[in-house]
Parts: sequence; C-alpha cells; structure tokens
Amino acid sequence: MANGIKYTNFYHEQRETAELLKKHMIAAGLSTEGQVTDGTECLDCEIGPLLKARAERIAKQEADWAASHNLR
Repeated sequence: MANGIKYTNFYHEQRETAELLKKHMIAAGLSTEGQVTDGTECLDCEIGPLLKARAERIAKQEADWAASHNLR
C-alpha cells in the first residue's frame, strides 16, 4: 500500500514509508515480491463502506438468484 494505491479518486504513495517497510520485512524474513493492492485496503475511507455495502448486496443477489434456481 505504501508503494501506491488509488482510492477515493486520488493516488496515494508513501515512498519513504515503503522503503522502510521493505527494509524491516526483509530483515524479518518476509517476502516483498509481488506485493499488490486490490483496493480493499481502504475500507475505513469514505468510499470503503460503500464498496463493502455493494459487495454485500451483490452477494445477496447472487445467493437469492441461485436459491430461486435451485442451485444451492
């Protein structure tokens, strides 16, 4: 996330923090390769609750559809 993440229509990046985290992760034996963000890191930001509510609504719609078609 410190390497950069886009949320709430802004791109946020903390290069110094990313380097410090990487240094400590390597020292602790943790991999820093392939670290990616998927947008769910900001569930506390103003858009996070909206995204969570949308995901829950879609999951309910899918479950309701599956139940109505005897798929579960």
